[in-house]
Formats: sequence, C-alpha cells, structure tokens
Amino acid sequence: MFLRVHIIEHLEGRKLAYEKILTEYKSNSTLTLAFTWCYEDNDFNEALKITETALNSDTILHHRKDVWLNRQLDVYTKLKDDAGILRCSKELLFSGNIEAYAVYKRMLQKLGTWEKEKPQLLLQLAKFMRIDNYLHILDNEKEYDSMLKVITKNHYYIRHYAKNLFAYNPKETTKIYQEYIFAEAQAANNRNQYKKVCGYLKDYVKICGEVSGLDLATNLLLTFKRRPAFVEEISSVHKRLVGLK
Repeated sequence: MFLRVHIIEHLEGRKLAYEKILTEYKSNSTLTLAFTWCYEDNDFNEALKITETALNSDTILHHRKDVWLNRQLDVYTKLKDDAGILRCSKELLFSGNIEAYAVYKRMLQKLGTWEKEKPQLLLQLAKFMRIDNYLHILDNEKEYDSMLKVITKNHYYIRHYAKNLFAYNPKETTKIYQEYIFAEAQAANNRNQYKKVCGYLKDYVKICGEVSGLDLATNLLLTFKRRPAFVEEISSVHKRLVGLK
C-alpha cells in the first residue's frame, strides 16, 4: 500500500495520493504519511482528521495508540485547543504515559480545578500505573505519606527516594531502608553480591548518618557471622565507621 501511494504521488500528484489514502489505502504507514504532509503544510485541522481516522480504526491502531494520541496532542497544541489538549492528555495519562501528566496538570490548573481533582487523580493512577512512574509523580508532588505506603510494600525503591523521605520521616525511612538492606544481604550468596550490599550500606550512611550506619553494620556482622566473605566485606565499612565515631 505504501509503495502504491508513492507511485501515485510521483505519477499523478500528492492530492490524488492523499485521496487514495483516505478512501482505499488506509494503513498505519500511509496515514502516517498523510499526517506528515498535512503537518508540514501547517494544515493542522486536516492533520487532526487523520489522527481521528487512525484512532477510530482498531486494525490500524494495534499497539500504536500512544503514537497517534501524541500526534493528536501535538496538533491540539498547535491549534491552541484547550479542550482537546485536556481530553487527549488525560487519555494518554490513563494509558500509562507519564509525560502526559504535566500537560494534564497544567490544563487543570488553567481551569482552576487542580487542587480539587488532584487527590482522586492520584488514587486512580495508583491502580494501573507502573510503580516507578507513580513514585516519580508522588515525589514531584511531595506526597511523601503516599510514597512511604507504596515503598513499604516495594522496598527496592527506597534507595531512589531515601533523601527526601528521610527529611520528611526519618524513623519510617530508616526502618524501610534497613529492612531492604537486610533482605539484600540475606539473598546475597557470592562476593560480588556482598560488595553490592556494602555499596547499599555506604549509601545508607550518606542518608541516615554514621551512627545509624554503624549500628546497621554491626547488626549485619552479627547476623551473618557465618559468611566469612561477607564479614570481610562488611568489616571494611564497619572499621571506617568506628574510626569516625
């Protein structure tokens, strides 16, 4: 189809090729070509029609919905169509596209409804959004209580957000961080993994302090004293912390 369209364009002109796309040769590649022609000619209303055609075709969409929604959002932005931007950014966001969050937020702020809608929106996003993306949004919004609730069940992410969370709630952050390091230490079974745990311990010290770090290092030595290689690795960190005490 794509090749046929190019042949028609070459032999009979772009206008006929464009008409053929809309009537006979609809595919993702040909509609993309038609969209590009309209966009480059600054014919944004026609470009918008192309995105609507694609988005209304299950066959053409097939895992390409985000691509066409992004194109549509771009066109709405060019047209300064706030209603279109709001609708499209929301659809993108609820399909898991984190980049659309800032656009959707900006439009709600423009409408003066952001603070009212924000709590419910965050609850909705929690149901389907990837944890890393959701935490990124919560961090930007300084929703630290919500972050701690999520990270309590997903300790891995404490390393990425410990600094802000410790400033907000040092007790809970320290507890989660220690649990994470102990779990990693328990799962470690070779020297490379032991070194990695030591790296986590060093990061912990930077956030939670040397005194807390020394207590944690001591507990690790006592808990895993029957692992000589692990004791050797942790001891180097422990000795440095003792020297700083």
